Amino acid sequence: MEKDPRDTYPINVINLRDKPLLEALFEVEKRPWLWLQNHDLPCLMSFVNGWVVGRNDAKDDKLLTAFDLFVAKELDEGSSTVGWCNMILKHFGEQDAIAAFFRLLRQFQIMQVTQARLQVGALNGT
Repeated sequence: MEKDPRDTYPINVINLRDKPLLEALFEVEKRPWLWLQNHDLPCLMSFVNGWVVGRNDAKDDKLLTAFDLFVAKELDEGSSTVGWCNMILKHFGEQDAIAAFFRLLRQFQIMQVTQARLQVGALNGT
């Protein structure tokens, strides 16, 4: 049996299927051209919406609601009813919106990790 020549040069496959939403978004940040039709925040929002609908996971909805509230607080918006995409576009403009999104997402992730550690510490009495 002859060996398939494609096996000689393995392709680096990026599988987002089993990743949590935050990890998937950081993969998108590394290679946006692979996942987004245009490198802009509305396309990224469409990706996120498709992800949420496709996965139908309550954790993703909860995470995005928390991110909405976080962005509203960080940008001194009165409420988060217009959504993270519109708030970021309003404050940073189209040119800087993607970079601002990922910067806010990292801050949000740090806040989430810190809160989780504090909760674990409180449960352990430390």
